Amino acid sequence: MGRLFQKKNDSKCNINAFSEVLFLECYDKVYRIIFSITFNKERTEDIVQEAFFKALSHIESLKKDEKFCSWVITIALNEMKDQAKRYNREKKVLEEAVYSEVAGAMEAKYAFDIIENLTDMRAQLNLLDEKDRKILVLSYILDFSMERIAEHFDITPNNARVRLNRAKARLKTVYSQTEEPERRGAK
Repeated sequence: MGRLFQKKNDSKCNINAFSEVLFLECYDKVYRIIFSITFNKERTEDIVQEAFFKALSHIESLKKDEKFCSWVITIALNEMKDQAKRYNREKKVLEEAVYSEVAGAMEAKYAFDIIENLTDMRAQLNLLDEKDRKILVLSYILDFSMERIAEHFDITPNNARVRLNRAKARLKTVYSQTEEPERRGAK
């Protein structure tokens, strides 16, 4: 490949042209690696896009052009870890907000039971796939309208209703499967 970026005196046009060549050479490889970890098309696309943006923004710091793909893969893996950390922080903040709202709205003796039920429900939600979890949270916890849910998933409101009903049915199945062993143990 040769040294593509000598110094900062390279013209912007040359950098853009070479960046495009490097992008085309490595995109599929980076995408496949990240997708093999996330199994989520939208999340993978976000991570890969952010990784290439960061890489191309700091292309001058690349020591060897031959290492571009490895460099971008490292950036993408780090971005995936960062997104997971952000997601976990946001999830914790949401849970704390729900818990505090429940505790403030109810008398103290009932708040514990409700929080315990929410914890059980969260455990059961985690048994569902990400799309089901997301649509249930958007509808029942964040109180999104069907139109807003449809917009979020880029589908029609009717399709959103169908997905929500299917997700509820799957949650009911998971709930009944987890409750059944508890009932047997209680006898």
